[in-house]
Amino acid sequence: MRVLLRTFGCRANQYDAEQVRALVEAAGGTVLDGSDVRSAAAEVAVLTSCAVTAEAEADLRQAVRRIARDRPDTRVIVTGCAASRSPAAIAALPGVTAVVPGADLAATAAALG
Repeated sequence: MRVLLRTFGCRANQYDAEQVRALVEAAGGTVLDGSDVRSAAAEVAVLTSCAVTAEAEADLRQAVRRIARDRPDTRVIVTGCAASRSPAAIAALPGVTAVVPGADLAATAAALG
């Protein structure tokens, strides 16, 4: 499985994303650079969200919409603070297949399949 990882926000989110990276690699998957969500040929995108600033949430929404527009077959999983704060709003974004509040690694693994 090819998984794109993109992190928005603080060092805690970076740590959480590294945990997801380790999970994917341990399962034999490939982690793709998340700097350009449009260019990666990912089957799944895991976006670790931040809710500290409105700008971080806007960046997240923009990334989700970009993936839905440019890579409609890519499943999108949103984890992190924004997923905890606004799960229904995040789930309503186009292409989002799973919302994992906080840093629940087991739930992220289940969403990855």
